[in-house]
Parts: sequence; C-alpha cells; structure tokens
Amino acid sequence: MREPVIFHIDVNSAFLSWTALARLEQGDPVDLRTIPSIVGGDTSTRHGVVLAKSIPAKAFGITTGEPVVNALRKCPHLVMASPDHNMYRLKSQMLMEHLAGICPDIEQVSIDECYMDYTPIAANYASPEEAAAFIRHSVFEKFKFTVNVGISDRKVLAKMASDFEKPDKTHTLYQREIAQKMWHLRTFQCGDSPQIRYSHDRGSGKDGSCDPGSTFKKSRSLSVAVCQRHRRFHSSPGSFQGKRDRQLHHFKQRCHHQRGSL
Repeated sequence: MREPVIFHIDVNSAFLSWTALARLEQGDPVDLRTIPSIVGGDTSTRHGVVLAKSIPAKAFGITTGEPVVNALRKCPHLVMASPDHNMYRLKSQMLMEHLAGICPDIEQVSIDECYMDYTPIAANYASPEEAAAFIRHSVFEKFKFTVNVGISDRKVLAKMASDFEKPDKTHTLYQREIAQKMWHLRTFQCGDSPQIRYSHDRGSGKDGSCDPGSTFKKSRSLSVAVCQRHRRFHSSPGSFQGKRDRQLHHFKQRCHHQRGSL
C-alpha cells in the first residue's frame, strides 16, 4: 500500500496580504507587503495587538501577537492598517473554492490554511512537487497573493514543512527526512508547555522547493500535536518532569500555608 501524500497549503501573511491587495484596488500607490507594516490594533489610539506583519516589518523584530505599542517602539515609521474580517472571510472562501477545483479532497483548518490529499490528482502530475508548484502559481495568477505548500506523509509534518522558509515556497518533510532535515530538532521547557526550536542551513531550489541543505529557522512552537505528545510524556506520573512538577506544586502549597499562618 502506497504511503499517503498530504499537502498543507498556507497563505503567506494572510491578513496583511489581503489588506494590501484591497488597498491597491482602491488606488493606494503603496503595497503594504513591501514596507514595514502591520494589520491589527486601533489606528487612532495605537492600542491592540499585531495580527499580521509584512516581511520588512519582521526584519525589525516585530512578531505576531505582540502589543502594537511595542511594535511601534521597534519601528517608529511602521504603517498600521485596520483589519477587515468580512473581507478576509470572502478571500478565504474564494481561495478554498479555487483549491477545491484543483482537488476536491481538501480539509480547511483555519481561515487561511487547509490540507489537501494529493492521491486523487497524482495521475495529473509528474510529482507532488510539480503539483505544489502548480497550486502556488495558480493562486498567485488568480489572486495576486502567495501561499506556501508543505508536503509530507503525515499532516503534522506537512504543516511544519509549510512553515519553513517563506514566502511562495514548497517544502517537503516526510518521516524519512526528519533525521536529515531536522537533525538538531530539540525540545525545551517554557512554563508547562514544551515547545520545538530548530534551525538549519538556508538554501532553496530554483523552483522554490527545498534542497537538502535548506535553512529552516524558527523559534516558536510548530506543532500542537508534537507539543501535546511531549506534554503527555512530561506530565506522566513516572517521568522526571512529572515528579518535579509535583514537588514544585507541594512546595508552593507549603509556602502558601506558612504565609497564611503568620
């Protein structure tokens, strides 16, 4: 039986890309994707959080989810745009309809990402990479925004692959490639949530696909499934982490009771 081949298709900086296109259609001469810009917060009070950022904004160290006021400290000339969730839903619907026209076997998992089963369309392409390149190019030609496509034999790995180098890239991360491409994947404890951190040497193929020596650099959690698996292990009664957590809990209880008796 052949291994499944799964695509994870993810819009690059979805809210910012869609906002930039809408402003260009309204006559704005500046493409928000080409300057330090964010979507999120209140443009009048400059309160709120960053929902999406441009690649130039990322160069200033701006991250999704941080307070707008912090982002403005990092980049005083940062351009802010208000979100338009009705427009985002429309863009998402149009994208999913387009992808369903390529392969009807898709599973939408958020407003800007979905999984696609390559099996029903395998006969139409020489390889999964060729199909992924067609998807990326067709999305850009029709909608003028870019997507990343991650390819794997497991959903969680396909999602991780799509989050490698951006934008407009195809990456593979099959189970057999983990040792090669994620050779210094490591876990670290942050509070009670084990996370994943990895880095690799940068490089990409001419068609945007990943070479064996490509750089994958990330410092956030990449996979909820992986994290949950680690969490179950670390919190198990017999694990070192589980014992340490219980000891810490009992210590905090004793300190609380001692303060209460003073």
